[in-house]
Amino acid sequence: MTAPPAEHTEATRTRSSPKRAKSDPTRRIYALLVFIVLEMSIFALFVPDFWTQRNLVSTGRLNAVVAIVAIGVTFGLISGAIDISVGAVIALSGVVGGQLLGHGFPAPLAALGTVAAGTLAGLTNGFFVTRFRVHPLIVTIGMLSVARGLAFVLADGRSVIISDDFFNVFQSKWFGVPLPVLLAAVAFLVGHYVLAWTHFGRYTYAMGGNDVAARAVALPVDRLRTYYLGLSGGLAGLGGWVLASAVGASVPSAARGTELVVITAVLLGGVGFSGGSGNLLGTFLGVVLIGTMVNGMALQGLGPSHRLIVLGLALILPLALEARKLEGFSWRTSAT
Repeated sequence: MTAPPAEHTEATRTRSSPKRAKSDPTRRIYALLVFIVLEMSIFALFVPDFWTQRNLVSTGRLNAVVAIVAIGVTFGLISGAIDISVGAVIALSGVVGGQLLGHGFPAPLAALGTVAAGTLAGLTNGFFVTRFRVHPLIVTIGMLSVARGLAFVLADGRSVIISDDFFNVFQSKWFGVPLPVLLAAVAFLVGHYVLAWTHFGRYTYAMGGNDVAARAVALPVDRLRTYYLGLSGGLAGLGGWVLASAVGASVPSAARGTELVVITAVLLGGVGFSGGSGNLLGTFLGVVLIGTMVNGMALQGLGPSHRLIVLGLALILPLALEARKLEGFSWRTSAT
């Protein structure tokens, strides 16, 4: 039998062993910490208001929503199911809460309704992904449009002021720390435990790493994937309550572009776009890195257009590096 060409053998060997190309998670964590320290040092030197209490509190409130939603996106993405719809689901959930309050429902039920609306959107994503075998990227882009449209329809295109003390609890502070920040911290601790120490969390890696092998060992892949997308939607719903509560209004146009910020932070944190890798510590540091960057640029007077450019580049970079490492071959090699 004739031996295959050397370059073909090398390309096949490299492609069949992606684990060898994956970067060490510890190196990623150290790199993120270095970037965060450098970033904060630069902004501290050139932006006088950066370290003020007012700015830190404001930044914490804004990033808390991103952090909470990023937890759900991390679970979904590790399992191989990206969720692009979270920004619109945040807005829809907040509108649902405002509408429930407006129709006389008790505030606790209205708050529960925001989380339930997000969970329903996530489970709907999971239904279409698993039942009809549509790629999660396509399904969640569709849900992004549907959820945003529903938010405007339910609110009749108008923002609704919310004055209920219970619903607006996230305007308060505990021990001088904004309540949304404390909630995000607790959510990260719980999420880390679930992801690292429970079967529900560990199955994400099995599914994302090798979907076929997970099915071969009798994992209920479709049901679990639906649950992970439901979790992503539910945490987006929780983020919708936090945001509506913090601003004291349900706004159908809220959280535009938040999905870009969340996904960029998650990918920078080391969660692989192809699934099977990552952790919540990396996601947390990714949120801090992106949140600090956006805040510092805003304080320097750079508008949304400049921030979009930076976020876009920050999104492309980790995807390009992951593709290069996991594939392990050049364009010329892949063409041959």
